[in-house]
Amino acid sequence: MLVGYSSLASGKKELPVYDLESLKKKYPDDLAVYLRHEELVTILLPNGATNPDIVKSTTHEILYLKPASRFYTTQYVGLEEYFEDLISIEVTIIRPDGKSFKLDQTEFSVVDSEPESWVFHDNGKNVVFDTREMGEGYRMVLNYTKRVKHPEFFDMYFFVSNFPIEKSVLKIVYDSDIELKFHEMNLNSRNVKTDAQTTGPVTLRSWTVESIEAYKTDEGGFNMRYYVPHMLMQIVSMNRNGQKINVGGTPEQLHNLFAGFLKLRQPETEMDQVNSLTNDLILNKSSDIEKIDTIFRWVQSNIKYIAFEDGINGYVPRSCSSVMKNRYGDCKDMSALLVEMLRHAGIEESYMAWVGTRDVPYKMGEFPSPISCNHVICVVSRGENSYYYLDATSSETGYILPPHNLQQKDLLIHFNDEKFELFDVPAVSPDSNFIRTKIQFTVNDHDSIFGTGTDFYGGYEREDISYSLSNIQGEDLDLYVSEIALGGQNRFNLKTYEISNLHNKNSDLQLDYTFSVDNLCIKDGNSIIINPALFKPRISKYSVEEFDLPRFKKNCRTIEYIYEITLPAGYQVKSFPENMNFSGLDFNFDGTFHIENNIVKVSLIYSHNLLSIIPGRFDEWNEFSRVVNKATIQNIVLEKLYDK
Repeated sequence: MLVGYSSLASGKKELPVYDLESLKKKYPDDLAVYLRHEELVTILLPNGATNPDIVKSTTHEILYLKPASRFYTTQYVGLEEYFEDLISIEVTIIRPDGKSFKLDQTEFSVVDSEPESWVFHDNGKNVVFDTREMGEGYRMVLNYTKRVKHPEFFDMYFFVSNFPIEKSVLKIVYDSDIELKFHEMNLNSRNVKTDAQTTGPVTLRSWTVESIEAYKTDEGGFNMRYYVPHMLMQIVSMNRNGQKINVGGTPEQLHNLFAGFLKLRQPETEMDQVNSLTNDLILNKSSDIEKIDTIFRWVQSNIKYIAFEDGINGYVPRSCSSVMKNRYGDCKDMSALLVEMLRHAGIEESYMAWVGTRDVPYKMGEFPSPISCNHVICVVSRGENSYYYLDATSSETGYILPPHNLQQKDLLIHFNDEKFELFDVPAVSPDSNFIRTKIQFTVNDHDSIFGTGTDFYGGYEREDISYSLSNIQGEDLDLYVSEIALGGQNRFNLKTYEISNLHNKNSDLQLDYTFSVDNLCIKDGNSIIINPALFKPRISKYSVEEFDLPRFKKNCRTIEYIYEITLPAGYQVKSFPENMNFSGLDFNFDGTFHIENNIVKVSLIYSHNLLSIIPGRFDEWNEFSRVVNKATIQNIVLEKLYDK
């Protein structure tokens, strides 16, 4: 099946020799190791065929290193039936004594794959089998072959897996009449052995990587595709009888593909309901922005987001009338409905736009392929090469700022069948994403003090909070407000609170509250010691020992704490905090302390202006964090002047 290897069951080639004990020492923490992790792709252009014949043959030989592997007899191979056919599959188990057995074809079954979440639905299948027995020293050799049905979705190969790999090999054999494009991702730091040979009308290319560590999830980091070694492959064109047929590889071809999907939509035969509702919504709405706001909020509130990724239906929007009737749809359904409603309302420059979220490390301008795109939104031109961003899949997003997961990605905006634009979405500045808190309280000789607070949440900082505030109630709501307003600290007691602008998503969310706190001050003879920073900015520190990959940041942000503390009569300040600041290229902090009319005024403001922190900047980030933390632990010492 694979070039250089024969099927294990055929007995035509000896199995590789391995030393179990040395591999156990080499991989002491791993359950198993891949001895071979290989894929052979053949891309041939049969006479008379419209599309190339793409066949992928995979071989996995896994050696199990621990006794606990006996619990891992159930295995599976994933299958996307719209995109690929399973031609063959075979599994051979080799016991530690060298004896082997092969699974019968009746021991394989096809079942639906588990959905990622309740809102995601696809037609994915798993070919499931049970190895009967497994344990330390056992080997499983899995061979399977798939045929790729649609050349435009010819995708990628990962050189890594959940177990370490002794040797990972990708081989591609293709006709000289086929032009391919390869994008090597995260292979620069690897010792990659490459080969390219052309024999007659066929070319063979190969990539081999050895001794690859197991892929580990990176909590707080980016999607694995940002850093694991893998290969993107794309068919650019085919030469058929002297005529060049373009398949992909350019933004124009990608737009043609997406535009073709729009033409496959069911005919709109029942638009009266959609248009009638639109007319009712925009009644007495004179400005375009009022119409945009009203229509967007209606779709956001009344069309339930359920993602469908079942084959071609993952790319072709449903008819607007069916979405309106059923009251649910996925991202492309909601975007298509928004475009139709807005255009009926006279907002002609409303368009569908495809985009890859920040989970996808590729931009469509760099790798024009469907795998660079996983989302669709509606955009409305606001002039001067800028847009409103209407993503109704989230109940709390606005449309002034782009969705946070689209920052620094590119939109493929569909104007018509011939015209499109690749538009780079900017990162939103820290000034637009903020939490601003003002706390006022009075220090006295009693054990308990009372204070008031006001919090403002803007931009992305309000989205998650707004969602929670809108969907919980009663004691759960009281507890949540206490957590966000008082930092969840047990010694603070939330007394009252009021929420403003919760449903006015284009305004800052406001939270006003009163609280009490016990044992805030430390009394030491005639002195009172108090830390004025009741709630401290939360900034994580990073070390290269703990993290060797960039840290993900949802958005740039500004956090501001203002404290006004009225001092008790009869006391003077004996010790006072010093002002502190940090000024960097992307991280800034300003902490000031001063007294005005017997009121201590504290201002703690920090901001960061980046969406990721690379390991090379951990030291700078940690110094920024150190300054912030030092500023917030400084105390005020008051000294009593006389007895009351």
